[in-house]
Amino acid sequence: MAVAVERVASIPPFNGLDSDTQGGSQGGSTSGVLTRDTVIRAGSDESAFFVLVEGSLSVAAPNHAVTLSPGDFFGEMGMMGGRRSATVTAETSATALEMSGTHFRELQMELPHVAGLIEEEMAKRQARDQD
Repeated sequence: MAVAVERVASIPPFNGLDSDTQGGSQGGSTSGVLTRDTVIRAGSDESAFFVLVEGSLSVAAPNHAVTLSPGDFFGEMGMMGGRRSATVTAETSATALEMSGTHFRELQMELPHVAGLIEEEMAKRQARDQD
């Protein structure tokens, strides 16, 4: 299902963008998961990127475990060409905005500020995972 501009605008890191800019954020889709469903599995080579819209997800990685809440993103490692570095499981029923690698590259061109924020966080996560 396509995501309405208004819904995208309510999700960090997309919030605060003006309506013209938000239009560039369309193209993703939403997906729902139920409690205990695995969203992504460590080692897989899937290439989608997700922003959590509703619910709670747990992330289990070799060097850490965290809980994600609305506005948090995940799946960026696999999207950038590598294998998934963590397993993400739904703690509650959840909804996430899903973007393909192609759509993320479009986002990088259309909204470089937003893509830059995501890329900065990706670099921090990669450094943490190497420690």
